Amino acid sequence: MSAASTPRPARLHLSAYVWLGTALLLIFGLMAAVAGPADATPPGGNGLIAFSAYRSGNLDIWVKDPAPGGNETRLTYHAANDTDAAWSPDGSKIAFDSDRSGNWDVWIMDADGSNLTLVLAAAGHASLLSPAWSPDGSQLALVGADLGSGDDGIWIVDVMGTTARLLVRAGSTGGSVWGIRDLDWSPDGQSIAFSA
Repeated sequence: MSAASTPRPARLHLSAYVWLGTALLLIFGLMAAVAGPADATPPGGNGLIAFSAYRSGNLDIWVKDPAPGGNETRLTYHAANDTDAAWSPDGSKIAFDSDRSGNWDVWIMDADGSNLTLVLAAAGHASLLSPAWSPDGSQLALVGADLGSGDDGIWIVDVMGTTARLLVRAGSTGGSVWGIRDLDWSPDGQSIAFSA
């Protein structure tokens, strides 16, 4: 009588493991080389990161040197909320939105927090948020809600703060400006990408 043979599990030869490990290292190495380092500095290259933080009972704009142990500097000192900081292309100015006037408006200040200027008040809009600089620094794209219709839209305003023009309306959202976000200009300034 013969014993039933039990199938043996398949085993990979040591050389197969070496080959697989080498292939994975090459793949991940190529992915890292193509992706490059994360770009957290402004296009102007001053090396600082701008952000908003809730540290004094409200949101304020801060800048930080990204080096280990780098200094943080608070730029806005107002009882209202200041958020959505965006560097100008040359790194000399920061655009941000604030509710310091009672509405969410867009402001600009120098990189050191001086020369605070209201770019556009939300007089004809429920809110203006999320400023994004054009590549040449002459315009800002904004997310705005129109008081008349409650529709979200992307608005363009020149940095001198004249009037905004509606670029794209994104449908009724009941007055909420959160339907459109993450504005980003194309390098040639001809298009704006956004998420909705």
